[in-house]
Amino acid sequence: MQVTNLTTRVLWFSTLLLVLSVPAQVIAPDEILDPNLRELQRKYFSELKRITEAAAAHNFAYHFYFSPVLGLTEKDTRNNDQRSVRFDRYQSRIVLKITGNYFAAYSMELMKPEERARQTYQAVILPLLQAAVPALEQADELQAFAFEISHHVRKKVLGVSSEGTENVVVILPKASAQRLVAATSPAVQQAAALEGDVFLNASPIALWPKPEVAKVEPAPVSAPASITAPRPIKAPIMQPVPNLLAAKLEQPVKTPSLAAVPARETSPERLKSLQSSHQSVLDRMVQELNMQAHFVRYAPPAFIPFHNGLYIQLSLTTTLPESDGGSRYKLAALA
Repeated sequence: MQVTNLTTRVLWFSTLLLVLSVPAQVIAPDEILDPNLRELQRKYFSELKRITEAAAAHNFAYHFYFSPVLGLTEKDTRNNDQRSVRFDRYQSRIVLKITGNYFAAYSMELMKPEERARQTYQAVILPLLQAAVPALEQADELQAFAFEISHHVRKKVLGVSSEGTENVVVILPKASAQRLVAATSPAVQQAAALEGDVFLNASPIALWPKPEVAKVEPAPVSAPASITAPRPIKAPIMQPVPNLLAAKLEQPVKTPSLAAVPARETSPERLKSLQSSHQSVLDRMVQELNMQAHFVRYAPPAFIPFHNGLYIQLSLTTTLPESDGGSRYKLAALA
């Protein structure tokens, strides 16, 4: 009995040390610019910490780290900021956003893109969902869960082995996530997962093939008995067959006129309204991506008119080696 109690205490103490040794992985509320999201982060801060504690206790097949920056080496990931759990917005929906680096390396020759994404989903995203959904069961403001996980891919280029990274993004509505976590069969779990959006390096993919809808052939319509069905007319055996492909190629191709495309309002008042309504999003983008993008401080992101449309102008800087004939250039990007 004493040995059992001692073993239990050792296991409990080891788990406590593991949790306490995990670096902070939840973003502090004061660092979130959006006031509504900042309040959610403060309201559910303890619930978010429970998610990271469950992840620390989970035995991943390969090392997994929370990280706001994807594609880092394992050494850089350990030594850099690991706070990535936060409330955010995705297409006007409030989501719980979790990003991280998973150090599994898949073979590009042996695994298809969907298989690689599915492996990372099952090994990392599913356990995180199973921890996040119960923790935020009472968060009525939450509408979806969003995950962005980086993994590694091995391939050969000109016979030389190399390794790169891929990013798997899964956005799952809250109701679908609840059904997925509560499901007791893989088929129900897959059906719930198919209700979300999945991307691999920004390209949409499906984790599993979607079930095909059976095609119903129309029932043959028989002619009334009083009407004699017409006899089929046989075409001559040597009748020439027209070249439909050549006929289509000879027809002029109609291209849509630019004048037919409706022009968006580009007045100064419209630009000022857009800038004002999206300024918080632009500020957050500059804050979070400045380390990689190097935004120009004196030229912040702004809406501009261009070819009867509205665009966002991003001014970036890049440093070129002296051998490339320059030191610093200003790049203007329209998106």
